[in-house]
Amino acid sequence: LSGPCCGFDLERNIRDTLTKKEQLRKLRAAQNHRIYASHGDWYIAQPAPFLLQGVALLAQCAYQHEPQVLDAIAKLGYKKIGWQAVDVMASANSQTDEKNQKMPSAIQNSVLGDMEDMFLDKDNPGFAHLHDLACQQGESTYTDPATGYAVFTKIAHEKRGKCCGSGCRHCPYSHANVKNKAAKIQQPSVLYQQKEDGPSQIFSINANKDIKVLFFSGGKDSFLAIRAMVRSYYEDGPFGLVLMTTFDATSRIIAHQEVGIDQVIKQASHLDINLVGIPLRRGSGETYTDRIRCGLKVIQGFIPPKSRLSSLVFGDLHLSHIKEWRDKILSQLDCKLEYPLWKRPYSDLMEDLEASKVPCKVSGTTREKEVPLGTSFDRSLYERLIGSDIDAFGESGEFHSLVMVWEVPRCTVLGLRK
Repeated sequence: LSGPCCGFDLERNIRDTLTKKEQLRKLRAAQNHRIYASHGDWYIAQPAPFLLQGVALLAQCAYQHEPQVLDAIAKLGYKKIGWQAVDVMASANSQTDEKNQKMPSAIQNSVLGDMEDMFLDKDNPGFAHLHDLACQQGESTYTDPATGYAVFTKIAHEKRGKCCGSGCRHCPYSHANVKNKAAKIQQPSVLYQQKEDGPSQIFSINANKDIKVLFFSGGKDSFLAIRAMVRSYYEDGPFGLVLMTTFDATSRIIAHQEVGIDQVIKQASHLDINLVGIPLRRGSGETYTDRIRCGLKVIQGFIPPKSRLSSLVFGDLHLSHIKEWRDKILSQLDCKLEYPLWKRPYSDLMEDLEASKVPCKVSGTTREKEVPLGTSFDRSLYERLIGSDIDAFGESGEFHSLVMVWEVPRCTVLGLRK
């Protein structure tokens, strides 16, 4: 993790990094001692005097534990100035230090850290609250509590009358004119819309009154939920479908999955299923439910007026406490909650994954030794994990996955009937 804030020198960036050490300690990069600060105007910002050296700097950070690569970079002759590793773990208490010394290359916790857990500050109401107060007073800007910068309110954007295309924090137009939405959006937005003239209109939002929303992570469980919904579509009657994906607004990564939102857009495009992305914003003070509600409003805005959101669908397999949490928190959103994979035998799920022909790779892991990153999740791995202390589908957070649907024809991927 590199932290070069534009306009600040090395000393300032080191100081700012250390002020956030309590939050940063929960990051994988911190626990592996791989957080760096650099001079903000030298290496990364454009234009800058040392852009080429900045590439070498990033390579040195990325290959910190590979001596041969570091030696090769050193031979290029770039000076090691203006950047420094920042050990945010150094002042942790002795008990925490002892635990972190045992950390492997992946986090040793039962679940991968969630950005909502890392950046929640109960003493700070967050910028969303300040924005709402400014709007109530008719203000066009408010002061961001973290940076001191003036930020445009929704009122200012509404006076403009259209989306400016910059990916503004409080855009009221769902970023309609943003070109690279995967990289820029800060508000819930449609990231992919189904082709009206596509070869198959299954899950069309225009042809069906009832619209279901699947919480989609890009992994095998939510993918298998789509295949289960295809069968339900044929057997129980048609309905429209929208995929909904939450991700970190800063890193653009889906929590736990360790997958970029751009990969999910690629999946939705190949599947030709509508996709809405919801950035979870650090320091906003918003709850998860607040953001989901905003995402549902976006969906309601682009489905036909006579259609309705009938169900929220999840790919949960058997963890009762997660299902109970969803039932308690999300039932207030006035939609039926559906769990098409709930309590289904793993053997059935494995057969269905194989029937799709879709390659599936491990994208995040807390058990690096037994389930390395990049490993194929296939029958061989599944059978090896049966009977071990690792859930064979990684349901307890031991590992997460990415399904590469784009490598197989859509008809086979979804299990469509000819």
